[in-house]
Amino acid sequence: MREVPVKNYVLYTIVGIVSLLVVFYIAHLYNTNKEYRQNNSVLSLVVFEVKDNELESYLVENPNIVIYMASSKDMDVKPFEDKFNNYIKDQQISKEIVYLDTSKVSDKGFYKKTIKKFFDKDISISNLANKTSLLIVKDGRVVDYINKNSSNINIEQVEYVLKKYEVVR
Repeated sequence: MREVPVKNYVLYTIVGIVSLLVVFYIAHLYNTNKEYRQNNSVLSLVVFEVKDNELESYLVENPNIVIYMASSKDMDVKPFEDKFNNYIKDQQISKEIVYLDTSKVSDKGFYKKTIKKFFDKDISISNLANKTSLLIVKDGRVVDYINKNSSNINIEQVEYVLKKYEVVR
């Protein structure tokens, strides 16, 4: 029987250790990406993210805008956001839409102030808080909105409203 040189065993051990390190590194990258996706909206990479305390001044500077409001922690809205992200890129409307992460709203009276200041019609705070919303703002006032539970919103509704208000041609 032929004797296998020690060099082959050492080489085999090194290849095995490097392979394990690569597998653990890829697993770590996957888990980090998964955690990032759970805590952040994919839209924040495509459109400008505005904070609740910046919204009023942002609307003064940009009176005609679309505000997408949703929680980045809501996993039910992620499939819609992926489709909406692709739609925004395809239509090249990233400058016309801003994202407000409702999970980061720090002011308890934010929704009440927002409704009073920017809405022409009265809606209840519960209709705006903790729901996925798309607000169409013209001349600094909300003229229309889509307001759904995160599992009910779909891209067809959004596309209809955006075309109606000529955000998309």
